[in-house]
Amino acid sequence: MLGKAWLVVMRAWTELLAYSRVGGNIMRDAAKVLPAEPARTIKLRLALRGKTFLKPAIIFDLDGTLVDSLDDLQTAVNATLQSLARPALERAAVAPMVGDGARALLQRALNATGGVPQNFSQLLAGFLELYEANASRLTRPYPDVPDVLSLLQADGWTLAICTNKPHAVTTRLLADLGVDHHFAAVLGGDSLPVGKPDPEPVLAVLRAVGGDGRRSAMVGDHANDLIAGQAAGITTILASYGYGGGSVKGLTPAAAIDSFAQLPDAIARLFD
Repeated sequence: MLGKAWLVVMRAWTELLAYSRVGGNIMRDAAKVLPAEPARTIKLRLALRGKTFLKPAIIFDLDGTLVDSLDDLQTAVNATLQSLARPALERAAVAPMVGDGARALLQRALNATGGVPQNFSQLLAGFLELYEANASRLTRPYPDVPDVLSLLQADGWTLAICTNKPHAVTTRLLADLGVDHHFAAVLGGDSLPVGKPDPEPVLAVLRAVGGDGRRSAMVGDHANDLIAGQAAGITTILASYGYGGGSVKGLTPAAAIDSFAQLPDAIARLFD
């Protein structure tokens, strides 16, 4: 029986060695439970079942991909501008400012209405406080999102989120919308020293969920999502219905979807 357990270990390690950048932590976890005696064989098998084998994973951007959050973002931006006696921005003007996190969004709104004042840090703190308190007031998942997420999970996909939105408001928003239970990991724009388009957030999510880089995809509406996913070596899918259409010119995703309902078919074509 012990011999069979060692065979399982060796096969798992052979596969993981080729993907150590993603699965390195998993390999170390497996090493901790190697059996020193036959009595530990069952424990080893249970540990391997949950930790060693890499999983197919789909990593999602949030704003403009899973949820339409533009109205709540616009409201917080315009409240900040109003405090400076500046004109409000229309929804269409705010949309292309989204994608690089709260700091960049507010800087762009301020630059569009007269420039960034010296008290920017204070304005950013107020903007975040206002937005976080109202992040789910008007924000809703795009059509079919909950059903498609359930379908993908039923098909064996591990789901995760990699967003440039702050982590605290991201987790709160997901819970408010009732979709947080779908995701094995959530990484925000302030979770690491770098955000997208750097590939490290994508790789960090893959490590967190034990994702198989050969069977993983990054789904997003912005150039940051495509660049980060491609640099991480995984398949990229453009959510063309989102806000970031202008940013993706010159980039080539593996597929594009015009609605979230098209995602299962796109995944099937790419990974069959």
